[in-house]
Amino acid sequence: MSKNKRSNERLCGHLSTRLGFAIPTAILAVFVAAFFLATLSTMNRGYKAGLQHLDARQHMFNVAFSAYSSVLARLSEKAWNDRFFKGAPFAQSGVNHDDATYDLYVTDTAGKQYQADLYIRVKVGKASQLFFWRFQYVDDILDTSGRAYPLVFLDAEADYYPGGSKSLDAKIADILQQRKQNRPKAMGKTKLAQTLTSVNDVAQVVTARPQGTLIPESAVGTQNPSAPAIPGFYDDSNDRGQLGDKTPPPAPSNPPEYTGPQEFGDSGSGVRVATKGGTVSVNVCCINEKGTRVMVAVNGNPVLSWKSKEDHSYLVNKGNWIKKVAGMDPVVKERSKQEFNKFVRKSFKKTFTISPGDKVTTSYVGKKSPTGHKAWFQLTGPF
Repeated sequence: MSKNKRSNERLCGHLSTRLGFAIPTAILAVFVAAFFLATLSTMNRGYKAGLQHLDARQHMFNVAFSAYSSVLARLSEKAWNDRFFKGAPFAQSGVNHDDATYDLYVTDTAGKQYQADLYIRVKVGKASQLFFWRFQYVDDILDTSGRAYPLVFLDAEADYYPGGSKSLDAKIADILQQRKQNRPKAMGKTKLAQTLTSVNDVAQVVTARPQGTLIPESAVGTQNPSAPAIPGFYDDSNDRGQLGDKTPPPAPSNPPEYTGPQEFGDSGSGVRVATKGGTVSVNVCCINEKGTRVMVAVNGNPVLSWKSKEDHSYLVNKGNWIKKVAGMDPVVKERSKQEFNKFVRKSFKKTFTISPGDKVTTSYVGKKSPTGHKAWFQLTGPF
């Protein structure tokens, strides 16, 4: 065999070997590239679906909150006793709003005064969601905004809409029960924090991290397993110390609006915070004329609320009465006078119990008449 022929055979063998590795390598590269593109496409579809779901949820909440605001706006147009769902639930179906539709159902909260339950079921395309608000309504003629205070908010499946196959009663009861259980501890922390002067000490009470404090490496990615214990409360401020290494704080401040009984003549308002549990007594007398009102609430929940429905002042009402009784028989006239005095002088007495830390808010316009009829407001309790 010639030398050239042997060289050609060796060259062909090398080429066959190299081609034998190249073809599987190319196939593997194509497979890896296809797998990478498929994975990337799947991830993109997942991210896109997640963003679309988040966008739909936010859209539905915006629609629900708009409907909630419209209910509050309509409710603020009249007094609570003239609310549009008094005596029977109010419902709307298929209301179009911002490329969505919603169903609305509002009714008085069972067994509660000045509270309402609002259900709003929103539909966007094939998706639907229920949003629920329970709110407290404070009827105040001097405040045309912020009358409704949300007590419970939650979102749930559309089946929880009234008339559906499920009920929110158990979930709402659990939320309120948990809140009731948490309240003593929260009030204890609030009371203790009011006696502290150091920001770091207050942060420890409320289980917060003061600004600038570094998180230990061992704690990164974990939660604080337990809140710091709350020291006992002492009647003598000298016995009460700080939580940290700071000097003891001064005695808690007692501004006038937070201590002692309340007494008003023509008008007044204020807040009292109970230092211990006990009975509160309210004794009120006011002149029934335009603008007269009285409101007493505990932690925002009214226990006494009244306002005059009169459109005239006392003098106008008296002038109208004088015209009415002119020429009457003296006996009838005297009886009418007694009835007018009952109409003019509106008196209220109320007692209720409170717990330590409860906040009693009062607002009163008595309007003493220019002819000597007096008005007064008296509040006594464990303040």
